[in-house]
Amino acid sequence: MSAPSRDELRTARRLSAALLAVSDQLTVPEVLQTIVDTARELAGAEYAALGVPDDNGSFAQFLVAGVSPSVQAAIGPLPRQHGFLALMLRDPAPQRLDDIRADPRFGWWPAAHPIMKAFLGVPVVGNGEILGALFLGNKEGGFTASDEELVGVLAAHAAIALTHARLYDRNRELTIAEERARIAHDLHDAVAQRLFGLRLTVQAADLLLDRDVDAARSRLAEVSTLAREAAEELHAAVLELRPADLASEGLAGVLRKQAQILDRAYGVRVRFESDDPVLPQSQQMVVLRVAQEALHNAIRHAGATTVRVTLTSPPAGSSSPASASSSPASAGSSPASAGSSPASAGSSPASAGWSPALAGLSLASAGLSPASAGSSPASAGSSPALAGLSLASAGSSLASGGSSPASAAPARPSGAALEVSDDGAGFDVQAAMRAGLGLRSMRERACAVRGSLEIRSTPGAGTVVRLEVPGD
Repeated sequence: MSAPSRDELRTARRLSAALLAVSDQLTVPEVLQTIVDTARELAGAEYAALGVPDDNGSFAQFLVAGVSPSVQAAIGPLPRQHGFLALMLRDPAPQRLDDIRADPRFGWWPAAHPIMKAFLGVPVVGNGEILGALFLGNKEGGFTASDEELVGVLAAHAAIALTHARLYDRNRELTIAEERARIAHDLHDAVAQRLFGLRLTVQAADLLLDRDVDAARSRLAEVSTLAREAAEELHAAVLELRPADLASEGLAGVLRKQAQILDRAYGVRVRFESDDPVLPQSQQMVVLRVAQEALHNAIRHAGATTVRVTLTSPPAGSSSPASASSSPASAGSSPASAGSSPASAGSSPASAGWSPALAGLSLASAGLSPASAGSSPASAGSSPALAGLSLASAGSSLASGGSSPASAAPARPSGAALEVSDDGAGFDVQAAMRAGLGLRSMRERACAVRGSLEIRSTPGAGTVVRLEVPGD
């Protein structure tokens, strides 16, 4: 078998980078723009675009490559669904033309639109539904069947990104609805009952004023206590509704403040310890929400008298929490199996509800061995050229790093472990996982950032919730 040519290696590098972008923690527009740029470069097109339709005959997103900002401004608003733009959103078959203007299905362009001749259009299809389309225009000699196949691979991974975005939006809506219901329940169970007790105490004091002044004074002292407790509980509920200022206070600062407020509001000893681990903003929010849910369950439902919250960095030299091998589904394991190490609840991205095809990590579709995405040439089972290529495209080439690992200064490991433990009533984890959204939402949040969640609890023996997130 002959060694791959330089052009083949270049194509493999760019295609690998585009496919890996789907699994990186990029926004959907960033992933789609990477796919558009890659399609234009690899197919040798002058122009490229990817359109995602809306429900009003236009496009929710329309990303372009090869068109300057000034020309985009001159063209005007996002295009409507007409001509070949509309055709590509109805027909799942690719369209490859030598001159799009000679086709009777061609509609029109705005006056400032670049003139295009050769055309290649490939629908973005996910689960049998057309989610959008990739458009390429102008290539010397026209587009080929190989171009069509290459762009088809990129369109398939654009479908993965769009499908994931839809699932994320649906999950977010469910989480928001769940949190609103929980806050409403909290206000009813805690604050409303405090206020009802406050009213009854005021009425009792009023009746005692003419008969027993000392007893009336005692009742009024109770009124002061009840009013203070109601105000603190209301403050705690509002704090959960208000967006946390993670940027200025940091995750540890926000959690420390919430622990102090809950300690005062509910008469439960809430203790917090942290060494200020390093985490990206998106993972900080996940850790915060899981901590809030665990604290809520411990204080409101478990009848705990003491709750301990710790937020710590991984030990120096340890592997990422996400590298643990088993699925997050172990969060729903029976109490008997709950004594396993926290690492046993970890997951790789694939085991977190993502098959390799859905996770966008299947390099086989790009003609690459999956092992070449990060393993050594010896273990990749591929040629040294391809193995080195994958390391270079992932930004991990030792040669490009300028120094060997031995000479690099030890960096503080990223990632964090959150643990919330209480001495409350405990519960059956499997039954609770089936019955309520709270525990499931914690598990889904962990999966969303490639983390792991472990919940250990036995009726009468308290509960431990442990979340590990990988950091960068």
